[in-house]
This record gives sequence, structure tokens and C-alpha cells, in this order.
Amino acid sequence: MKTYEPKIGKEELAVLPLCSLRGKIMVIDEPSQVEYAVNVLREARMIGFDTETRPSFVKGFRYHIALLQLSTVDICFLFRLQLIGHNEQLKELLEDQNVIKVGLSTHDDFHSLQSWMPCHPSGFVDIQRMVGHFGIQELALQKIYALVFGERISKSQQLSNWEAIPLTPAQQLYAAIDAWSCMRLFRQFQADDPKFVKQISEDMIVLRFGVTVPKKKVETMAKFAKPKERWPHRYHKRKSKKNDNNNTQGS
Repeated sequence: MKTYEPKIGKEELAVLPLCSLRGKIMVIDEPSQVEYAVNVLREARMIGFDTETRPSFVKGFRYHIALLQLSTVDICFLFRLQLIGHNEQLKELLEDQNVIKVGLSTHDDFHSLQSWMPCHPSGFVDIQRMVGHFGIQELALQKIYALVFGERISKSQQLSNWEAIPLTPAQQLYAAIDAWSCMRLFRQFQADDPKFVKQISEDMIVLRFGVTVPKKKVETMAKFAKPKERWPHRYHKRKSKKNDNNNTQGS
């Protein structure tokens, strides 16, 4: 099993080469485009996941979710949820346990999705629950990616306006890499320790939805996964993404 350096400092991070997206980006801003995108994502069976919300600089006020990013190895779809509106095909994909969605610190993303359309996300795996097994102590996507691949994910577009029409090329790249990089990390960890990744992925999905768990698994699962979540969530004060670095990406 491969292990990585536990931490990386700001100075070390700053000198790393920028991460580049190895794939295409397609913006989905009309309901008629959703079916094609969902079919491509279903065929992939395992996809990267992230969301973006316009930042609010007024205390106590937050905008609705603006963007949902879902990425295969070859293409990242940027779903502009405020333009698409409610969409059953996209909702069914998010709820399909057979399509694995890989993200980072996904709890806040799930909460934000409820402002778009009531849904029960299923089939999700969180990279943060895996990294400790490989010796990594960082939890921010930018730093995890840097430790694993020796590249820097730019954060320059993090606080930009995600409701802008149109999104700039820099915004599109930022958003796409967030989702794509989660999937790339998952695949790397699969190569490093396939048995562990398979087991913890199954455990995270099982715990989230309250499926009966054999007693032998309880100790291992309790170590790496949180208790099952209830839907819909109560409103809670969301942690600042500026502080937890959940969204990192761009150019």
C-alpha cells in the first residue's frame, strides 16, 4: 500500500505546477440538454461530484445553489440548476445508488441541493473519509491533490459569481476541475489499496441509508464513516467554504 506525506505548507503548495483538466467541459443550461448528459454519466458508472453557490457577503443571507458539476474521465457537465429548474432525470441520477458519485465534504452539498429540488442523494463516497488510511492529514481538496499528484489546484474563482450569465471560461475550468479531481483521487487510491477503497466505499453508502450491517463490520465502519443522515436535513448554519476549503479549483 502506498502512503503520502501527511501535510503540505503554503510555500510548498505555491511553487507546484497548476493542475490542468484532462477532458472536455459542457455547460448544461437548458432542460433539453439534460437527457444526453445524464445518459453519458450513467454509462460511466463512477463520476466526480461538486456544487457551487454564489458567495454572500451579507451576514445571515445565502443564495440558492447555482451549479452542479458531474464529471467522467473525459467530460465534465456543468448543470446550471437555476436555469434548468426542477428535473426528474437529474434527480434520479443523484438518487441512484448504482452510480457512484465521488466528492469531498459532501454534507453541505446535499443540504444545498434541497434548495433546488427535494432529493435523497445516494451512492456517494467522500474522499475525506479515505485520506487518513494513506497517511494524509489534510482535508482540503487543494492540499490532498497536491500531496497525491504534485500539482496545485487554483482557487482564483472560488468567490466569483456563480449565477453570472454566461460563466467565464475561468469559472468553467474551476468548477470542472473540482469534480474531476475528486474522481481522479478516488481512482488513484483504488490503485494504491483496492481492497480498502472497495470496503470503505461500500461502508459509507450502507451507513448513510441505514441498511442492516453485519456485526463484524461495525468497528471498521464506525472508524471511517459518520452515522446515517436523515432527510430532509434541518436548516443549519453552514461552515464557510473559505474556511474549510471544500471548493478549490480554477485557473
